[in-house]
Amino acid sequence: MKSSRDTGDKKYEGIERRDFLKYVGRGIAGLTIASSIGLGYAPSAYADTIYYGKVKDAKTPAYVVYSDISEKSKYQPGKDDSDRAKKIATRDTNIRTSITAVAVAGSYDVIVEKGDPVISGYKDVNKEVIETLKAIEKGQ
Repeated sequence: MKSSRDTGDKKYEGIERRDFLKYVGRGIAGLTIASSIGLGYAPSAYADTIYYGKVKDAKTPAYVVYSDISEKSKYQPGKDDSDRAKKIATRDTNIRTSITAVAVAGSYDVIVEKGDPVISGYKDVNKEVIETLKAIEKGQ
């Protein structure tokens, strides 16, 4: 592509490719140096595995281990199942429903995945959730 320096045409005015790459290179180098000394972008920590309620101001927190609960579901899709997506969706819906039912019945303010986030004094409710899940799936 021709630059305005070569043609004198206003159509090609602006930054040249060489200049652009020079600025991008400097920007990447600056970010690399800044992140290596702790000045880089670091989003605030948040929990991405909250199954019920809100962590803030939780007075009666509880936790579950989703993989343990998932293993107990009767909906275990195989790799080659034609209805794999349907089984996964049904299993996940049943697990979420059982977690919500246990939270409401036990008056828990929040239910999170164990360790994300760590909340002091939270109670293990895996057993109750698995029992509720089996009761839900018994009727299906």
